[in-house]
Amino acid sequence: MISLIHLKWRESFSISYFKKNKKWPKVILDDIIKDSYFGSCLLKGQEIDITQILDTVGTWQDDSTSMRNFEFNETNEMLVDLPPNTEPYEYFRLLVDDDFLNNVVKESNEYAVEMFLKKGGSERARISLWKDLTREELLKFIGLIYHMGTIKLNRLQDYWKTHRLFNLKCFAEQMGRDRFLGILRCLHFVRNPRPNEPTPADRLFKIRPVINYFNDKMRKIYYPGKYLSLDESSMLWRGRLIFRQYISNKRHRYGLKLYMLTEPNGLILNFSVYTGQLDDLRGKGHTQKVVRHLMNNNLNKGHSLFMDNYYNGCELARTLLNNKTHCTGTLQSNRKGVPKEVVGTKLRIGETTAKYLDGIMVGRWRDKREVTYISTQFRNDMVEVSNRRRIVIAKPLPIMNTTKTWEA
Repeated sequence: MISLIHLKWRESFSISYFKKNKKWPKVILDDIIKDSYFGSCLLKGQEIDITQILDTVGTWQDDSTSMRNFEFNETNEMLVDLPPNTEPYEYFRLLVDDDFLNNVVKESNEYAVEMFLKKGGSERARISLWKDLTREELLKFIGLIYHMGTIKLNRLQDYWKTHRLFNLKCFAEQMGRDRFLGILRCLHFVRNPRPNEPTPADRLFKIRPVINYFNDKMRKIYYPGKYLSLDESSMLWRGRLIFRQYISNKRHRYGLKLYMLTEPNGLILNFSVYTGQLDDLRGKGHTQKVVRHLMNNNLNKGHSLFMDNYYNGCELARTLLNNKTHCTGTLQSNRKGVPKEVVGTKLRIGETTAKYLDGIMVGRWRDKREVTYISTQFRNDMVEVSNRRRIVIAKPLPIMNTTKTWEA
């Protein structure tokens, strides 16, 4: 069968198109018309989706010559000049610049005034002692929060305890407990809507400036290497939140779902927070929308993207190929377009099988259990690797590279 990759995806065609287009051999036209579904649609004058035809007509083969190789045409580098022997604090200030800090100071001070003016406030309330926040004080506040990540205590107040079992003097030396809790209470990034203004539809409008700032800043100061990883993560949250997710396979069952584009070393390049039914990335093709959104600035540059079976699919692989981007990772065996010759083959331990079509490889390998995978970069070659017990075993090349990327 000929390659159908040259056709525009998700474009619909009528029977007149197939008759006029000489790229379609008679054998393919016969297969389409004979098909119980597609044939009846065409004969009735209805239009059909070309991706559906591809899944039905395309022939998966053992021949791997259709695999392509894209040259990475960018340079992994910092996009700003840094002096030699740059200290960690200077990297931090590269991300958190004065403009960002000044905006947080401004919004937090305005919100503190708003809180103070609310009716029913007690003179003994912490907010009544509020003094305007400064940029230098905000930096101390952020530094203390970072340090709390290295010293785990049950409550925030415990960091200021003077009991000999606690007595962490560095916190009290930098900032008083009440002042820290007051800043935490009034920390704000955007103005609240006034009583006569509608509430923004964006469920993340209160932190949207921070998300956009980080994603834009990373794009401006750093360009990643060829290999990228896209994964979902969860942030623990047990409070009341309409888009809080229940995640059954995590130790902490409730949290916020994050979609992140990272380098293999874990550096986050771009991220998005899932907000439920009102999310712009919701609906049909949700996972493809997530990938296209996070990869928007990195397409057509020869990147190689590793993903798990939540995202991977044959249609997404074709879309990325059209944008000169490779993808590799595990694959759900019941995804649309997966060849039956692969998922239907019974394998013994150590055996593998694979099929190729238009630059896409779908394979299956049995180790302790059967794993289905997809790649547009790596063929299904077997390579020898050492496992955790230092025993040499043979693994398919796509699985080896996926594991290597995720373990990094």
